[in-house]
Amino acid sequence: MGTIAVRRRRRDVPPVPSGELHLEPPPEPERAVPPGVLARALPVAMLLGSAGIVAVMGVQHPTSWVFGGMFAMSSVGMLVGGGTARGAERTASLDEDRRDYLRYLAGLRRRARAVAATQRRAVEHVHPPVTAWPEVLAAGRLWERDPADDDFAHVRIGLGPQRLATPLVAPRTGPVDGVEPVAAQAIRRLLAHHSVVPGLPVAVDLRAPVWLDGPPERARAVARALVVGFALWHSPADARVAVLGDSAWDWVKWLPHTAHAVEQDALGPVRMLTGDPDVLRRWWAADPEPRQLLVVVDGPEGPGAWAAADGVGVLRVGVAAGRREGPSVVRVRLADPAPVETLDALTADEALAAARRLARYRPEGAERRPGHTAHGLLDLLGLPGPGPAGVAALRAGRSAADRMRVPLGVDDVGRPLLLDLKESALGGSGPHGLCVGATGSGKSELLRALVVGLVLAHGPDELNLVLVDFKGGATFLGLTGLPHVSAVITNLADELTLVDRMADAVSGEITRRQELLRAAGNLAGIAEYEAARLADPGLAPLPVLMIVVDEFSELVARRPELVDLFVTVGRLGRSLGLHLLLASQRLDEGRLRGLESHLSYRIALRTFSASESRAVLGVPDAHALPPTPGSAILAAGTDQLVRFRGAFVSGGTRRVRAGARRIHRFTAAPVAAPAPREEAVEDSVLTTAVAAVTALGGPAAHRVWLPPLDVSPALADLPVGSGLRVAVGLVDRPARQRRDPLVVDLAGPAGHVAVAGGPRSGKSTALATLVRAFARAHDPTELGVHVLDLGGGALAALEDLPHVGTVAGRAEPDRVRRVLAEVAGVLARREGLFRAEGIGSVAQFRARRAAGESFGEPATDVLLVVDGLAASTADWAGGWAAADEAAGWIAAIAHRGLAYGVHLAVSVSRWGELRPAVRDQLGLRLELRLGEPGDSDVDRRRAAAVPARPGHGLAPDGDAMVLAHGTAPVAPGPAFPPVRVLPARIAADALPPDAIGVDEAGDPVPLGAGHLLCLGDPGSGKTGLLRLVADRVARTDARIVAIDPRRALLGALPADHVLEHAVTPTAIAAAVGDLVASLTRRRPGPEVTAERLRARDWWSGPEVWVLVDDHDLAVPPGAATNPLAPLAELLADGADLGLHVVLTRRVAGASRALFDPVLARLRELGGPAIVLHGSPDEGPLVGSVRASAQPPGRGVWVDRAGTRPVQLGWREP
Repeated sequence: MGTIAVRRRRRDVPPVPSGELHLEPPPEPERAVPPGVLARALPVAMLLGSAGIVAVMGVQHPTSWVFGGMFAMSSVGMLVGGGTARGAERTASLDEDRRDYLRYLAGLRRRARAVAATQRRAVEHVHPPVTAWPEVLAAGRLWERDPADDDFAHVRIGLGPQRLATPLVAPRTGPVDGVEPVAAQAIRRLLAHHSVVPGLPVAVDLRAPVWLDGPPERARAVARALVVGFALWHSPADARVAVLGDSAWDWVKWLPHTAHAVEQDALGPVRMLTGDPDVLRRWWAADPEPRQLLVVVDGPEGPGAWAAADGVGVLRVGVAAGRREGPSVVRVRLADPAPVETLDALTADEALAAARRLARYRPEGAERRPGHTAHGLLDLLGLPGPGPAGVAALRAGRSAADRMRVPLGVDDVGRPLLLDLKESALGGSGPHGLCVGATGSGKSELLRALVVGLVLAHGPDELNLVLVDFKGGATFLGLTGLPHVSAVITNLADELTLVDRMADAVSGEITRRQELLRAAGNLAGIAEYEAARLADPGLAPLPVLMIVVDEFSELVARRPELVDLFVTVGRLGRSLGLHLLLASQRLDEGRLRGLESHLSYRIALRTFSASESRAVLGVPDAHALPPTPGSAILAAGTDQLVRFRGAFVSGGTRRVRAGARRIHRFTAAPVAAPAPREEAVEDSVLTTAVAAVTALGGPAAHRVWLPPLDVSPALADLPVGSGLRVAVGLVDRPARQRRDPLVVDLAGPAGHVAVAGGPRSGKSTALATLVRAFARAHDPTELGVHVLDLGGGALAALEDLPHVGTVAGRAEPDRVRRVLAEVAGVLARREGLFRAEGIGSVAQFRARRAAGESFGEPATDVLLVVDGLAASTADWAGGWAAADEAAGWIAAIAHRGLAYGVHLAVSVSRWGELRPAVRDQLGLRLELRLGEPGDSDVDRRRAAAVPARPGHGLAPDGDAMVLAHGTAPVAPGPAFPPVRVLPARIAADALPPDAIGVDEAGDPVPLGAGHLLCLGDPGSGKTGLLRLVADRVARTDARIVAIDPRRALLGALPADHVLEHAVTPTAIAAAVGDLVASLTRRRPGPEVTAERLRARDWWSGPEVWVLVDDHDLAVPPGAATNPLAPLAELLADGADLGLHVVLTRRVAGASRALFDPVLARLRELGGPAIVLHGSPDEGPLVGSVRASAQPPGRGVWVDRAGTRPVQLGWREP
């Protein structure tokens, strides 16, 4: 049986009216308005007036009765006649409004009928009865529906009511009793009769699951009508039919839609009719082209889970009543198919007749298989042989005119179609073009054929390629190994940051080529450069760069700013040797703004719509191309459109020698045939060409694209560095097509470093890498490091380096404070050293240190590393000093440190955590991934694209960077000394006789001869201080008066030195009174001269030490009397009277108790004080010093010289 090729005609669908018909509200009857008070009272007044006339004129007078009676009758007539006239007027007005509104409804009814008639003609044209298939074939409407149509896969199932195309919208009215009843009834009749059009075709979408629920025979009849309708309107190139059933469906074997695209038997393509679901699934998986598949299931067993995939619809026939389906299934109950009133149905004979008639039709071009041209490209090129020698011969035999000329395929008469990509001035159609083709049209294959043709005919010194595939990367699979390829960029849809990287790479290539032309003598373009190369062979080759971008419409949709880049390539490409080919499945004209004038050639394969064909070619012809992959139209320059068939380079070929022919019965079941003799499978043209070109070799293409820095480099792989200049990572510069070391230079103006990053961004690792990089390049005498590890403890391992003196963590507030004080001390010491030694700059200091002068400094440069600068002051300053003092140390180092070789490296979670005064001094800022990209100090848009991997971030110039990791060998040398810290405990016997503790420098803290105030909570060591003082006093002839309400000093004082040991309020008052009386007698009289005052010889006796333990208990809050108050008057003269007061009290409540007379007087005298353990919430206690958490015996000593941490000596009780 011969076949008839069907070419899809342009579809003409009658228009359907649209919009809505809004009904105007009906007239409302005029409501009777009751007369007012005046109108009701006037007749009564007139009647009273008539009675008055009779009374005035006299009852006996006849004239009075005449005039009075006339006046009364006129009043009654006015009252009755006025109401009747108003009622008649309202009735007439209402009748007129009703007639007008009914005429309006009659016109609206005629309009609705006209809309319904137009709607019926349009719907019956789109969905005629399936029995009218002969008329459809005669009208040439076979397979008129396209996948891009809105009604694709919509098939008529029967007749039923449908809503009017222009719905009638009921008016909005007031209350029911206010609506005119006749008009309201007319509206209801209009809406009831004309809102729905009866007997219109009803269609179902066979892309969704459909269940024909009813008796099997009736369900099969309805299913036969649906399948025939599906095959009548949809081409086998767009839709297929498969049946999971028995022999009752044998008739579908005649439908061309059941022929499998790949699998063959003795009769040709396998007919997709089977009772085995696995066979059906295998058929579906083997179809190489995406198309709609309708699976008819006639039986209890379903096709399987694969049938829920996109592009597969299931028509279930006669399913048992007990079966439960999902909510997405369209269930048609044949017993009551509402809203369908009449179901279409076909008998088996009627379906067989229709199927046999459709069997002769095939889509245009379907009889030619793509594989037949698999090796046509080699013939079109005139390649002598597929090996390297043949490729070399092909290139040697080409002339200058053949450069950038490539065959695309063959035209309608079989002649080779060549596309010349040179610019029009050189006789070509280039350099830039556009290629558009729908899914399955062969666009990707055409791009591969074009690339293969170019690389076979041109060496890598003549042509380089940049291949970009926005999705997947399958288009250019297998081409990566070509020496021509500068970059293959794929999967951009998954990582949009790569789009920006691609744009930077292309922009960088434009800049690079411009710089080459400028360096060669300010040449105008690549043509002059080639001429210059002939005169000077030393010039590097500058091959043509072909940029092929697949799925560029989606690329531009996601990144509209790329259009400007493509416009730049289009504008400069002719002079710089850049060729651009943009390919896409769809084309939106708005996406090509500014590009149209640069796209000199255009290739259109089969498009989704006629409008897309017009956008590419100016005519709708590409939409009517046959569905065969590779069918295309070329528009080059001003020439006419050329229809051609593209070369196929991807598929392999198998030479098969067929066996003897036999006659077989045409059945639905597969028919086995004798196995033909097969010869070896040949590689595809693409594989053969890539292998030959790679074997031939040539200079590697310039790497336009470098892959992103996904992996952090090892520190040992980076340059070592010197002179306080080291590499700590890599900077990715796609615009410059290279990667540079990330250099930290402490010797320059950027001698302070800041690292900002969100959680888990690698801040601590960055600081560790920084320290290890400097330790690798410098010995400990050149650079010493102190570290404050206030983050997660990641810097603790740095303590093993000889360059690192101290690593202090968050849990070590004393060491943290000492590190800050030590580095601040180095800064202060060097300021004096530079003045004393006449050192004018830090560079001179480094030079003299290198010459052998040590100046008593263990290291030339000192680096303070603070991980987590924004940690609370209470956490890392130990709470002993105010936050402003700690911040002042950091600010001093930041402002003055570089001038004296003191450097700062800090990390913060965001830049806002840095104080402005410090932030401006941090010359080098490394930005890792931030928690909020809007906080970026470099580039907010690029900060949002930083990958969520530790160590990745932005360099100061905005390029991507990644910091190194790991360790590396370090430079040896004497270890940098750690900072000294206070001991946890020191025995009293280890102190000098007059000392009560030591400070951080190891110097003793003397007891002194004045008063001493001690503030500390229980357990802080304040009672131990009194025992220690008593021990020191016992070594002299002084005496002790102990105020001990808590009795903590019982048995701890030297008995022979104790004058009084008062523990009760009465005893305390008495002891203080006696002491004050005794000391008052020591006051000098007027006869005491100045010499005697200096000698203090006007009184004799021992000095007295008053030891007050727990002042808060001795003078409880709210007490009526203060037993210690008399001492306040003697405190100022204590040195003259031999009085020494050592007073302790708890910190809790001290802020209020400081107004006590004794405490206030002690503070006014400015004597020494010590603040031990306590809560900082009490505020400043002595000067600006607050209490903080401290170990026993540890506190802050405050005197006129300042503040310093001290450790008190310990004496056993």
